[in-house]
Amino acid sequence: MNCTNCGAAIENGQYYCGNCGKQVGTVPSTQYGTFLTPPLITRNSYPGTSQARQSGKAIWIALVILLIVIVAFGSLGIGIVMGSRGGNTTGPSNKGPVTGLTTIPTQTASMSTPTPTPIQNPSPTPSPTGTSIVRKDLGLQQYWHEDGPYPQPPDKNGAIVAHGDIRDDGSCHIKIFYSGDTVENLGHGTFRLVQLTVIGAATGGYKKAIYQYVVDNIQSQLGDCPII
Repeated sequence: MNCTNCGAAIENGQYYCGNCGKQVGTVPSTQYGTFLTPPLITRNSYPGTSQARQSGKAIWIALVILLIVIVAFGSLGIGIVMGSRGGNTTGPSNKGPVTGLTTIPTQTASMSTPTPTPIQNPSPTPSPTGTSIVRKDLGLQQYWHEDGPYPQPPDKNGAIVAHGDIRDDGSCHIKIFYSGDTVENLGHGTFRLVQLTVIGAATGGYKKAIYQYVVDNIQSQLGDCPII
């Protein structure tokens, strides 16, 4: 016999369907009234309960398998990376010598104390006019009395050239004292004195040769230092 509601099998003497709970037979009555036998409710009494439990179990099994696969592949990847790193700890292998590198020589800087160069009087310097001029540096004059005493120019064909702070105002000027002139009024500043002597006949006179020499060899090195 089957249930008319859900089609489940009904045993003899059973008045209610064990699957859906529908009454399938006439319940016998007693002298005290109708004796109702409640249907037996089991864990599988409701439709779909067994199928849902089996489906949930299958999902959990699938998740566990997936987790095992992920862990296995992760361990394999870590092993490969560590293996590749471990193989390179001893340096490159099966490779030829590295070429294209240039060795830069190491230079050690040496500190040396410069040796002061003494003032040397050069040999006669040819002037543009074809004459020779002998130069003699008389050194640095510092805070002298304004009236000297100063060295005087040669008796002939010569001059004393003063260059520096000859006006005692912090500026640079050049003054030429030719033969016969008196070297004076150079103030209390700091300046240098140079003696020039012309050797040989000078075209246009020795003064022109000396002046040109001062422009080319003294003024050009001082920059902004006019001749007065």
